[in-house]
Amino acid sequence: MPSWTFLTAHTRVLLLVARDPGVRLRDIANSLDITERSAFSIVSDLVEQERPVGEVLALLAGTDYRASGRPAARRAYRSAC
Repeated sequence: MPSWTFLTAHTRVLLLVARDPGVRLRDIANSLDITERSAFSIVSDLVEQERPVGEVLALLAGTDYRASGRPAARRAYRSAC
């Protein structure tokens, strides 16, 4: 059974992407001990919720997701495809 964590997998992926917008799905999966398919699914979910994700990212990571014109999750999704 996996250990309990305070942050959801979605939040953990979001923080990884915030730290490195060019992070590969394989690296996300390895860091979080999930499959690449799960990592892709989570990143896809985050891309679909652009505005709330940006607000959460700004709160958790202290970044301004609007600075580049695109949220980090969208950049990671595009680089993964």
